Amino acid sequence: MSDTPGIVVLRECMVFVHSWMSALLGTDRGKKSSFSPVALGILYMSYFHKIKMGDIPGKFNISRSTATDYVNNLEKRGYVRRVKDESDKRDIYIIPDKKGEKWILETETAIFSFLNSRLSVLSQDEQETFLSLLSKFTGYGDGKDHECVLMETLKTVFLMKSEVQTENRIESERVCDMVRRVYEKKREF
Repeated sequence: MSDTPGIVVLRECMVFVHSWMSALLGTDRGKKSSFSPVALGILYMSYFHKIKMGDIPGKFNISRSTATDYVNNLEKRGYVRRVKDESDKRDIYIIPDKKGEKWILETETAIFSFLNSRLSVLSQDEQETFLSLLSKFTGYGDGKDHECVLMETLKTVFLMKSEVQTENRIESERVCDMVRRVYEKKREF
């Protein structure tokens, strides 16, 4: 596939989806953004999963003090709060506060609306095929926890042997050149 324009189209689609999601999540405003990706991850995890303060560093590959800073900031702004476990007082859970719950629900409503509008351009069969292929592409639904899939992917990307990284860098440069040529052709029209 890397020798075809398909990789260029895939990359452009990923950029568009990332841009749309950044706008929906409010992370497209640079320094004026309400949330960093880690803060956003903590807020989402606190809403959808039971998360202990001590688990945050491992889940986001950050230090304990950095995790504390993120949670302190979210707590100060009213998005989350700390709650001690009744059965083990050493465990502190991070749960969304009313403001955090409201933000999640509003954001999820916007995302749901966006996804429905984009899926509506596809027939029912196309939607099923698209979702099946997307699930296969992302590894979602193969029985693995989505966090494990993400961590495996990140490890693969960041911990590759140097010769593979060099090969991938050369391939990336080639793809970037291909993207530039596609854009140059578009500008000619």
